[in-house]
Amino acid sequence: MTDLSTTVAHLAKLGTSIVCMKYFNDPYSILVSDNHWATRAFQILLFHSILGIFRFGNPSTSKYLRGFYTLFSKIIHTLPFALIVTEILHWNKTSEQITLTLLILTVFPIVYESRSKERTRRHLIDVAVGLNLCALIYVSLISKNYSAISLVVSYAFTHFSLEDISDRYDVPYRDLLQYSLCFMEIFSILTLKDLQGNY
Repeated sequence: MTDLSTTVAHLAKLGTSIVCMKYFNDPYSILVSDNHWATRAFQILLFHSILGIFRFGNPSTSKYLRGFYTLFSKIIHTLPFALIVTEILHWNKTSEQITLTLLILTVFPIVYESRSKERTRRHLIDVAVGLNLCALIYVSLISKNYSAISLVVSYAFTHFSLEDISDRYDVPYRDLLQYSLCFMEIFSILTLKDLQGNY
């Protein structure tokens, strides 16, 4: 069954991903030399958009595609942000041990708690996202990169408030999430441009 509004939301995210990926040298390559964490994040978002267009734009999708989309959607909310934060920490010359520890602390709850559909049961993911947000605020204030604050506000709103707003105003959460991820992509690219312009 097709869902036009969700298809349009995935098309918007696809367009945003393509435009933002023009910033990278080899945005579609498997072997990435620079900006590899951020490039991987944008590749994941791009693939999810394409998958969503096929999932919701086609009236006769198979149950395997629906299942794969559902499984992939569980990581799309948190993993790209964690990879982008890792890239930003790398460009701010944060210790590699700290950066990779934070990434591992974020990936573990994604795998462990992805089975839970209830928002109240995802405490570890909330803690991991909070750690990423705190790290991003800290390095943005130290390096005086204030465009990262817009990324923090945008993603904090997406992670902690979007589901409640969706329920309150009866708007499909899946659609709102796609548009919110568009803003995350834009603010991520602006932050990376500012960071790399300083070096």
